[in-house]
Amino acid sequence: MGCDEILQQGVFDTISFDSNRSLSANLLTWLASASYSEFKQKVDSGLRVGLPLEDVPFEIKDDYSVDELEKWKREYAAGKTRSFNEHEILQIVSRSVNKSIVDKWLECYRVTSGQGRTGLLSSIETGAGQDTAVFTARYLPTSINDLPPSVQSFQLSGATTNYPLIAGQLVPLAGVSVLLTRMSESDIVVVLNTDKGTVTERSSMPPILPSQMGLYVAYEPYFTPAGGAAGETFSLSITGPTRGLGQIESVIYRLNHKDMVVVPRPAEGPITAEFIRIPRFKIVTHTASVSANDPGSRFLAKTKEHSVFQIIASVQLRDGNVWQYEWKFPDRKP
Repeated sequence: MGCDEILQQGVFDTISFDSNRSLSANLLTWLASASYSEFKQKVDSGLRVGLPLEDVPFEIKDDYSVDELEKWKREYAAGKTRSFNEHEILQIVSRSVNKSIVDKWLECYRVTSGQGRTGLLSSIETGAGQDTAVFTARYLPTSINDLPPSVQSFQLSGATTNYPLIAGQLVPLAGVSVLLTRMSESDIVVVLNTDKGTVTERSSMPPILPSQMGLYVAYEPYFTPAGGAAGETFSLSITGPTRGLGQIESVIYRLNHKDMVVVPRPAEGPITAEFIRIPRFKIVTHTASVSANDPGSRFLAKTKEHSVFQIIASVQLRDGNVWQYEWKFPDRKP
């Protein structure tokens, strides 16, 4: 059960609450669909509500006429109305519901806030793609008379947004979220100043995980000048996000095979490792310097028929971590 449904213990008992929508949205939906007799019955039972309109002062009263309600519905259908702001919602609740229910309602929001406290609260979460983050602010009042704060300034670095919080905007009970787009690998920092305090949130780029990078090996046959098959040409690359490739310090390729000859091959494009003839029955180790644009190597391997060999790449990162990846050349049995 959502917190707003607690209010159904009072005068809101026959008003439907969608837990995925705000109290303001639920109340507006009911007003737009209720007949005048239903509206009047609720008012007579204690509901104190106003009809919000653009550029019209909000007024709570208990003597709306049928003409006033029907006129508001026409304005609502034409898109000329507005939502209740937080001040108005708290006024409606405080005048319509007894104190014990109101206290339970506010306590529910406090307990389910995640922070377990009242006042100005905030959080920031990084999106799944790491290029975005969501900043959320909300205000949990200590009492029904503790009105929500007004934004004084919204400061942002390391990201951009199309919909910043603006001066004069109220921080609602249900919360307001801002989608942020990261500009670089720098931290995102958000500072929200209100007339009831300041909150600061920081979001760092999550570290690159070993699972986000890997060893990619491509191979194709090569032939002797006479046209006979002689072996395979292998191309090795470390793949992954550009940010991860930029953290690579070096790569060591180790070729494990009991009977292998690695033959020098002329450079074709960017080559970041040099390979020499390898004596048989030896484990081969080569060190390669790499770049973010081409962290790869090429070499020529000539193996006996039916052979299987393993390539292991140890990736040394600038932060001192070493990640290891392996690839096994398939058994080429007839």
